[in-house]
Amino acid sequence: MSTLKVFIADGHQMFIDGLKNLINAQSDMKVIGDANDGRKAWRKVRDNIPDVIILDVSIPVLNSIHVISLIKRVCQNVKILGLSTSDNKIYLRQTMEAGASGYILKQASFNELTVAIRLVADGGIYLAPGLATGEFFNGHKLRGTQNGRLSEREKEVLLLVAWGFGNKEIASDLNICVKTVETHKKHIMEKLELNGRSGIVRYAFNQGWLQKCPVNVFPN
Repeated sequence: MSTLKVFIADGHQMFIDGLKNLINAQSDMKVIGDANDGRKAWRKVRDNIPDVIILDVSIPVLNSIHVISLIKRVCQNVKILGLSTSDNKIYLRQTMEAGASGYILKQASFNELTVAIRLVADGGIYLAPGLATGEFFNGHKLRGTQNGRLSEREKEVLLLVAWGFGNKEIASDLNICVKTVETHKKHIMEKLELNGRSGIVRYAFNQGWLQKCPVNVFPN
């Protein structure tokens, strides 16, 4: 197993130090650098390219949107995970449009963070639970869904499942009951001959649905 090279950019050095210790304790991750302002982050990343950058969206000196744009212009394969205390969807939209592959809240558990790091490193998209609501996906057209074998509602449920949402969250987001969500998931797996949530995630990833965030449907 290859080791993921992680870079931490955050305005608080104490937070960086604590997070560095936790990440370095993972068998498949290593922190190769850190910075406490945006300008330092850009310069260090340019000179020592990581796989994933954990970037505080409120980082000082050089704002995070500018940092993301600079990094993606020169280091296109680097994945960026925005880190924030705010669930404001304007910040979310700006961060993802700039080129980030994910957005996670600082209130999240460390386990959630490691899941997000691995997912974006693998080419996927990660959004903190509750941010990718039904409204987020409204109007989003999924490509290549088995020649229309899935209904529009089944497509919505499939994408939300693939992005890590539980039955209750999906039911709330789509304004349907949990039992209906379970029925949709059953039909999806039968129609596409999938086995459990891992099969759904793999299918969505192979279709390319997890590799580019549908930024055009972020609410203004």
